Amino acid sequence: MNYIGLGVMNDYTYTRSVNPMISNGNKSEQTGMVPNNDPSSTSGFTVYNISVDGGQDYAIYDPSNGYVYVVNYNSSILSVISGTKVVANISLGYFTTPLYAVYDPSNGYVYVTNFAIDTVSVISGTSVVANVSVGVAPEFLVYDPSNGYVYVSNLDSNNMSVISGTTVIGNVPVGVGQTYSLYDPSNGYIYAINGSPHSNSVIVISGTKVVASVPVGSDPTCLVNDPSNGYVYVTNLHSNYMSIISGTKVVGNVSVGVGAREAAYDPSNGYVYVDVLYALGNTSVSVISANNVVGNLKVCSGTPPIYDPSNGYVYVGGAPSDTVSVISGNNVVANVPVGLDPVYALYDPSNGYVYVMNYYSNNVSVIMPKSSSTSSPTSGTPPTNTSSTTSSTNSSSSTSTSSSGIPSSTSSKSNGSPFNLTFLILIVTVVVIIALAFVFIKKR
Repeated sequence: MNYIGLGVMNDYTYTRSVNPMISNGNKSEQTGMVPNNDPSSTSGFTVYNISVDGGQDYAIYDPSNGYVYVVNYNSSILSVISGTKVVANISLGYFTTPLYAVYDPSNGYVYVTNFAIDTVSVISGTSVVANVSVGVAPEFLVYDPSNGYVYVSNLDSNNMSVISGTTVIGNVPVGVGQTYSLYDPSNGYIYAINGSPHSNSVIVISGTKVVASVPVGSDPTCLVNDPSNGYVYVTNLHSNYMSIISGTKVVGNVSVGVGAREAAYDPSNGYVYVDVLYALGNTSVSVISANNVVGNLKVCSGTPPIYDPSNGYVYVGGAPSDTVSVISGNNVVANVPVGLDPVYALYDPSNGYVYVMNYYSNNVSVIMPKSSSTSSPTSGTPPTNTSSTTSSTNSSSSTSTSSSGIPSSTSSKSNGSPFNLTFLILIVTVVVIIALAFVFIKKR
């Protein structure tokens, strides 16, 4: 979806950014629209759309090189982004169906699950250094900093594969239906969802051993850790509550309605934000403090909520509005248009950008807060944004763009302008004609 020109969406006014198109090979990305009259002075978000290979639904950040790795589900390509440019496209083979990725700081590798061929690709920089055979239908991965292991959830196996470097060192029996896992720094446990129809549990793992199996609600989907209280929150898609785990026991439930999917923790206020798909009254994000719901926000949800530590905002977006809502505390402070069907978002601490994966528009939207978009240009980043909050002006010396989007001349009039020259020629012509007429009459 191209947001070009001036328009009004969701009660916000949007103007085209002044920055030029970004070149990426033979593809071009145009700037998106930015809100400039939101209620909390968070205007000035600039959006760049970066073309990628398609079907992107996940991404991770690699702090060792500053790259963002975008997993393209349909093309079996791993796109590598630096700032707002694609610097490499890594082929993972044919029809591998890559799903998720994780960064391992102990060796600098990026691990990508290939769902269709039961392998994990190991990436160093922009090269594949190994392909590791794991269980059947690998999905999610999680890194355990206490031992340096990478745990792979295998959807259709009865185990999790444990990788050290490029070698599988063990398999943990956890049952069929693993879809998500989490490392809890407060106790060193790995929590893995077992979402099979007859289980609905969370498996607690230490090293390569199962410590406990904790029963939760129907169809557990996501896990999030709250370090302020040590709780692990479990979203249950087909229950009307979230389960709260402390250690190896359920210590409470929070009523959020049926359809809780993804969640994120905000350390600036201690809240947990929950994306609720089937919520009533268009309430799509629940705000939780400890074991109480303290707010419900009407946004179009779809992407997992993410936290931006640079400004304390939480970002969540989705279809059909194809926007990302910016949340501060219990308030939506902006709605930023992105591409078609945003499914995932990622914060990059090296530049403060938020990257949004748009599944159906084959691009990644890069949301830049005002403080980032007005900074000096650097490698891999766009030029300085000088857009006004009321109109958009092209800095080219030949044309400018008014708020109506119609190009207008910027040529200024000065002494010796075409107008003055024409007037002088006219006077001379009149004088010459009068003189010739006088001569003609005198001869007669």
